[in-house]
Amino acid sequence: MVKSYFKIGWRNLLRNKGYSFINIGGLALGMACFLLIVHYVRFERSYESFHKNADNIVRVTLDLYKGSEFVVTDSETYGAFGPLAKEKLPDVVDYVRLMSSDDQKVKIGTRKFFDERNYFADQSVFSVFSFTALHGTFKNALSEPYQIVLTSSAAKKYFGRTDVVGEFVEIRLKPYKVTAVMQDVPVNTHLKFDFLLSHVSIPKFWKEYSDESWSSGNNEFTYLLMKSQTDLATFNEHLKKLSSDLKSKINDERFVAEPIKDIHLYSHKIFEPDINGNAKTVYFLLIIAIFIMVLAWVNYINLSTAKAMERAREVGIRKVMGSFRSQLVFQFLSEAVILNLLAITLALLFIKIGLPLFRELSGQPLPSNLFQDVNFWYLLVGMLGVGIVLSGLYPALVLSSFEPAKVLKGKFQSSGHGQWLRKGLVVFQFAATATLIVCLTTVYLQIRHLRNFDLGINIEQTLVLQLTDVSDSAYASNFHSLKTELLRSKSIQMVSSSSSVPGLGIGELSTTNGVFRELMPIMFQRLV
Repeated sequence: MVKSYFKIGWRNLLRNKGYSFINIGGLALGMACFLLIVHYVRFERSYESFHKNADNIVRVTLDLYKGSEFVVTDSETYGAFGPLAKEKLPDVVDYVRLMSSDDQKVKIGTRKFFDERNYFADQSVFSVFSFTALHGTFKNALSEPYQIVLTSSAAKKYFGRTDVVGEFVEIRLKPYKVTAVMQDVPVNTHLKFDFLLSHVSIPKFWKEYSDESWSSGNNEFTYLLMKSQTDLATFNEHLKKLSSDLKSKINDERFVAEPIKDIHLYSHKIFEPDINGNAKTVYFLLIIAIFIMVLAWVNYINLSTAKAMERAREVGIRKVMGSFRSQLVFQFLSEAVILNLLAITLALLFIKIGLPLFRELSGQPLPSNLFQDVNFWYLLVGMLGVGIVLSGLYPALVLSSFEPAKVLKGKFQSSGHGQWLRKGLVVFQFAATATLIVCLTTVYLQIRHLRNFDLGINIEQTLVLQLTDVSDSAYASNFHSLKTELLRSKSIQMVSSSSSVPGLGIGELSTTNGVFRELMPIMFQRLV
């Protein structure tokens, strides 16, 4: 009996090719869009989840005040804070400090490289965070001056291989010994780097730096490993009291802790180590994904119930021949199962083809091994089950409820079966479509405005060269010589120089680069 249900359902789909094509195609597109957007949302929400202690790690930031007036929040704190927090606050198990070492010139023998992503880090970086060593061991890997831990990509870039423990890398004219090689940092983290330098190396080139000094500036990202079940609100009250106790050293500034898993979507402070996402955007996209899927199901329901006139006589004859309503319901549900299975198969093909383009469109390094993700298949099966019930049950109940006497007498046209819901769904479809068109048009106009806005510079014809960081007396004359030489080229119209602009982010303003927001108090200049 079950076999015959599916056989009849398959024949009905083949007999109504146009109806089947629209239904299967609409469902497949809706499923593909839904799954791709959910894939993006899951990636955005997965930041820092690979750390074993992620639920117990917080980052301490610094609220800056002018008197009692809040000005801005800095994502960096003082180097002396970490050791003090571990000593004074009982909830703190350990701490790790990371100071960006900026754009480094790396020298391997006679070969020179330029690297933008690197930090000075405490030895505790390997106990607080969860990284994996490929060669060597993390034990004491950053405990002494002039030590370096490379990622596998950096090791291949510098040496052409990963087994380079014991080799030396020249940075700041000093040889750093490679003590370990680790796996590349996952893409779903705000702390991206190619190598880590030992934090105890800092005083070797910055004589004013001290773990106990508060005068060397707030230039370090500080992370605390907390005891399990620590209440964040209570801990922030303790930080507030500690800030008051340190008023003579930090004036009106206040320490504030935030969960590390919240940084990517909820933290938008100055001097962030990475470009963060936006929680509102992510959850708005999730709503859109659900909206698209609901529209696909509504479209199926409308098309199925619209076919009621054509299926009415079939139902009437089946009932006259002795079919029970439950059998008819199962018959129409079997058709929904076949249609949804075909749609989801086509959706997987769409995803396979469209995932590379979607990754490029999103601007995020989304994992490409989507089909190897167990959670993806759980979501797929759940969506299939919900889709069959939501999109197939109502049409099955409507079609199986026809009265054979009225249908066979041709009086079905005046029947009101499902009219109220069908009309409501049609109105919903049109309203949703109109809303989506308005939203898409608005977004398109905004993007077109941004693309056509006069930036004051022709970025298509402007080339930025990164020059060596040299500040001796010969630098100015050498630059003028370079400028003169460049202007001899017929393809170059003008040459200019700048310490950090263009490319200077809002978060980089009011620092020692000499660029300030209008009316920004001089007191917020920092050492870097």
